[in-house]
Amino acid sequence: MLFRSAASTSTFSTNVSTLVANVTGAGQTLTVTEDNGLVIGGGNVVTNNGAVSITAGNGGNGTLNGSGVISAGTGSVTLANPNGAITLNAVNNQIVGGALSASARDSVTVNTSVASIAAAAGNAGNAAANLTVNEATGLTINGATSAGGAIAITSGLFGASNLNGPGVINAATGNVALRNNSGAIVLNNQPGQIVGNVLTVDALDTVDVTSKVTTINATAGVIGAGNAAASLTVNELTGLGIAGATTTGGPISINSGLGGPSTLTGGGLINAVTGNVSLRNASGGIAFNAVNNQIVGNVLTADALDSVSVNTSVGSLGITAGVIGAGNATASITVNESTGLGINGVSSNGGPIVINSGLGGPSNLTGGGVINAVTGAVTLRNANGGITFNAVSNQIIGTV
Repeated sequence: MLFRSAASTSTFSTNVSTLVANVTGAGQTLTVTEDNGLVIGGGNVVTNNGAVSITAGNGGNGTLNGSGVISAGTGSVTLANPNGAITLNAVNNQIVGGALSASARDSVTVNTSVASIAAAAGNAGNAAANLTVNEATGLTINGATSAGGAIAITSGLFGASNLNGPGVINAATGNVALRNNSGAIVLNNQPGQIVGNVLTVDALDTVDVTSKVTTINATAGVIGAGNAAASLTVNELTGLGIAGATTTGGPISINSGLGGPSTLTGGGLINAVTGNVSLRNASGGIAFNAVNNQIVGNVLTADALDSVSVNTSVGSLGITAGVIGAGNATASITVNESTGLGINGVSSNGGPIVINSGLGGPSNLTGGGVINAVTGAVTLRNANGGITFNAVSNQIIGTV
């Protein structure tokens, strides 16, 4: 064991099993470079707002772990292990400081009370190395990277907070899970700020993310005490599979195809309760017809370059297919609504339009909006009520 108490900046190169240190001088730093693995002892590693830098595995394999707290006050903390893992999750708030930088060849697992983080797991290309962060309050992401391992970041465990920042979260082909128990998740500083396979996002308050993932499952305002004002916004570069998108009344907005051809689809429910739902695919189609009532909300707005096919339980809707972008004269629109439906406007660029309502109960199919298929066919059906479109002249346009 190395035990060190000093008033001034201290720098050590070590070959020991355990580290306990206390640097008492204000702003004075501690730097330790260990040949192998290193245990942070129960006596803790503490500075008086001075930076702490600890490198383990400098010459051989080993883990940087232990039950002791690393506390730099407002100072920065830098942890590195080029030949092993970093595992400092024995107690809550085990790493205390301003900016935390953590990098390891293998997995990184840390319990923190810091202002910001830049972390990397699997530095030597270890695709099995995971990155896990459990933060007491708010957290700014300056970067979070794996080589294919899962990334899980949880904030707001013990206080109101936001999970945000300018840094990219990149799990390569791994999954990404983000959670804020006490605030919002806002990671929208650049296109594709979150990269991975399946993205899971849950926050007490609003969720606003830009992504490059294959699938998303997101909730805003659902966990904890709930927040009916919390909104959910997703801007996806390519295609996106929806495993679930839920609020407790806040609006949901999902945009895909921002960077290339894609489909916005999936088997999950999109449920805004009484909130509005907006769906857009600038480079492909929208298909949410896997189950009945797959889209739930007040007003549904859907716009796609290609076809739109949706099963709904909404109050009213406005839809375009093949109208945005370069246009697509073959893009069709199909709506299957469980009850009544108000039409705010439904337009194709020549593709057929089919609207079925009253599938689940008595209803009216009506509204003041125009239904315009140009040269395409229009089919309207209400299994449990009437059809009324006489608010304006030429309210239904098509061939059949």
